[in-house]
Amino acid sequence: MSGFIEDHSCQSVLMHLVDQYILNLENRAVSGALLTDVSKAFDCLSYKLIISKLQAYGFDKYSCKLMANYFTNLQQKVKAAIARCNWSYLSKGAPQGSYFDPFI
Repeated sequence: MSGFIEDHSCQSVLMHLVDQYILNLENRAVSGALLTDVSKAFDCLSYKLIISKLQAYGFDKYSCKLMANYFTNLQQKVKAAIARCNWSYLSKGAPQGSYFDPFI
């Protein structure tokens, strides 16, 4: 939500979450958070194996579907100075400088 965005910090995220939780509490809605760091954890594992492991560890089908949805057609492109590569599909790893936020 705020990773790698100018003038955003951990404090920005916490303020947003607290505001959202208060709003949900006032409206009798449910709040939750999924906090992940995909930058290193998935560098060596294929996405299918990650989903299989999550299922084996007892994650419910909705959580596994959320992760599988994130991994579906995941692409990255490299830019250095003015040179740019074409988009490439990934089969493992997370794009550098990425953040996990399927809700935005």
